[in-house]
Amino acid sequence: MDVRFLTQKQNSNTLLALEYLQALYQLNSPIRPVAVTRQGMPYLSENTAAIKEGFPSATALRARLQTTEPTDSPLLFPGDFSALLHYKLLSCGYEDLLQYRGMTPQLAHKIQNALPEFEDYEQFANLLWTKDTTYSRVCRQLACILLGIKKDAWDVYTQTPYARILGFRKSAAPLLHQIRKSASIPMISKLADAEGLLSEGAQRLLNLEIKASQIYDSVRYHKSGERLPGEFQKQIIVI
Repeated sequence: MDVRFLTQKQNSNTLLALEYLQALYQLNSPIRPVAVTRQGMPYLSENTAAIKEGFPSATALRARLQTTEPTDSPLLFPGDFSALLHYKLLSCGYEDLLQYRGMTPQLAHKIQNALPEFEDYEQFANLLWTKDTTYSRVCRQLACILLGIKKDAWDVYTQTPYARILGFRKSAAPLLHQIRKSASIPMISKLADAEGLLSEGAQRLLNLEIKASQIYDSVRYHKSGERLPGEFQKQIIVI
């Protein structure tokens, strides 16, 4: 298939679908994908009026949420992380950027050259994306830089080395017990127990996960003034 026409930002959902298909093929998966025709507003449509009419785009929903954000449970958007991202980028040289997962020399050069024009997260991502580097990929790279996800901590794994139990239905407890017995990777329900269950590399990945959560909670606190329980204090949700 000639997919050159799929390299633009507006077709990133189609690219994602192709990635899913490729993964299914490589895994020889028994899953049989079904294509569903998109209904309603086109991808990236900013028509917020369609929210009442039905089937708005995710872009329109995000725009509405940013202007009518609930006060009881504040939402975070890419712009809320702009200051942290800018600091991280200012702290990185070219060779430092190359250490992050998925980074290419071309994108590292673009980041360095465009840095003086940095205004906020989304504006900077728009400066960087091209037909050769999609907007979605640029956003992933910036997230890797913000969260400190480097190649040596991630790319050594072909599959996830552990699973965390965050919540479950009470009626599913027997199934969860069976999964624990037959799983080929450690199942983490308490972070305090992780060190004894994980390899050194898997522990590094878990530390990155904890750090990402701490960054999120910190930004949320500075936006709302509400402090959330830390990762080691959070309880499994049972419904």
